[in-house]
Amino acid sequence: TLPTPSPLPSVFLPQSAALQQSPLSLSLPPAPSISHVPSLAPSISIVPSLSPSLAPTIPPTRWDENFRYRSQIFYCIQIASAILSVIGSFIIISMIISEARTKLRRVRYRLIFGMSIFDLLYSMALAFGTAPIPAIDYYIHGTYGAAGNEATCTAQGFFVQLGFAVPLYNSMLCLYYVLVIIYEMPG
Repeated sequence: TLPTPSPLPSVFLPQSAALQQSPLSLSLPPAPSISHVPSLAPSISIVPSLSPSLAPTIPPTRWDENFRYRSQIFYCIQIASAILSVIGSFIIISMIISEARTKLRRVRYRLIFGMSIFDLLYSMALAFGTAPIPAIDYYIHGTYGAAGNEATCTAQGFFVQLGFAVPLYNSMLCLYYVLVIIYEMPG
């Protein structure tokens, strides 16, 4: 037989008749009133349910099969477009480097060069698809192709965040063209 636990000192127990001390059951006091928000007061309960039997269960449906199929298609499209972007960025970078003495002296080529470098890094991160995502995600969320760990996911996330530099370079290139074409500033 298991020893019965000793009762908690009354200092730790709230002074509520709804709370009864028992070794196997615990009932919680009622949720505090939120009468200052009258439209939400009847529908909100601050006290969570402690019973695991009340957790919603989602039976497997045909939606799951469609979701897996769509995620595989998205995975293939993402990798294909990322590879095309890597090739395009690499071609732009090599064209600028081939005539670096003349092209890198001009502002527009420096902006395009910087944008292409960041796009190359971003596209290379996307070319790995969902492979860097921790493998446990495949079993929990059904993430297709997840085979990595936390470090690979963090590395991919870093390079994906570098991709935010591409729109910034693009906006600076647009500003450059506005200044050169409309305000006739020297390029």
